[in-house]
Amino acid sequence: MTFRSCWFGLLVFLFSFGLSIFAMGTGWSWGDFLISEEPQPAQFRQEEPKAFWTPDSGFILAWKDYRLGELSYFAQRFDSRGMPVDTNFQVIGNAGMAFLPDSTGMIVGVSEACRRFLDLCISYYIIRGQIFRFSDQLEPPFEIVPDLPIESYPLQIHLITLQDGFFLGINKGGTISLLKLNRNGKVINTFKNLNPVRHASDFSIMSNPKNQWVLFWSNTEENFVNLYAMFFNEEDSVIARNINVARYEPHLFTNEIKPRKLRAVVVRDTAFEFFWADAGTSSLNSV
Repeated sequence: MTFRSCWFGLLVFLFSFGLSIFAMGTGWSWGDFLISEEPQPAQFRQEEPKAFWTPDSGFILAWKDYRLGELSYFAQRFDSRGMPVDTNFQVIGNAGMAFLPDSTGMIVGVSEACRRFLDLCISYYIIRGQIFRFSDQLEPPFEIVPDLPIESYPLQIHLITLQDGFFLGINKGGTISLLKLNRNGKVINTFKNLNPVRHASDFSIMSNPKNQWVLFWSNTEENFVNLYAMFFNEEDSVIARNINVARYEPHLFTNEIKPRKLRAVVVRDTAFEFFWADAGTSSLNSV
C-alpha cells in the first residue's frame, strides 16, 4: 500500500466517523428501514411509494399494492425517527395526502370506471377522498369528482392544507381547476378553468398562514417554457392575474425543452418562493 493510498483511506475513515458523530448529534438517522410487512420471498407486487409529512414531524408512506389480488393502496405511518407506528393499513389511493395541525388528514385517490353508453364503454376518472384522524383512524371514502372523462393527457393532482380545510388542484388536459374543501371533505368553493392559456404542462398551489394562496403553472409557447402565477387573497378573490414569472429558452446545445416539475413553498407570512426541477438533472432552481 502506498503512502498516498494510506492517506486516502485515513481521510475516508475520518469523514465517515465525522458523519456518524454529526448524525448522532443532530438526530439524523442513516440506513434503510422496512416499509411494509410483505412476506419473504415477496408474493405480490408493491410499487410507486409516495411520502407525506405529518404534523408530529413524522410521515406516512402510501404505495400501490397487489396483496389482495388486484390493484389496491396501502400505507404505513412512521414517527420522526423513521420507526413504524402500528401496521400497514389500506387507503383509497396515494394521489395526495395532507394534514391539518390537529392531525386531521385527507387522502385523495384516483381510479377509473366504465360508463356504458349503448354498446360503448366510456372511461372516466373518479376522484375520491377519505378523512384520516389519528384518533379515529380512517373514515369511509366519498366521491369528490365522480365523472371526469379520460383523455390522452395525464391527470395531475395537488392537495394542500388551509387553516381549517383543504385545496384540491386538478390539471386535466392542460386545464386547471381547484376545489376548496372544509375539514370534513365537503366542497365549499370551486374554481374552474383558471389558466387562460391552456395546455398547462405542470402546476402547483400553495397557501400562506394568512390563507392567501397562489396558483403556479407552466406551458410551452413558441419553443419557450413560460411560468405563470395567479394570486388570491384570503377571501378567494384574485389580486394578481396571469403574472408571467419567468421565461426559459430551450437547452443551448440540444435545442431541447426539458420538462419541469413545479413546487412552491412559503418563505414568509406574505411571500412565496417558487421552485422547479429540470427533468434528467438534480438541479433545483427558484424565483
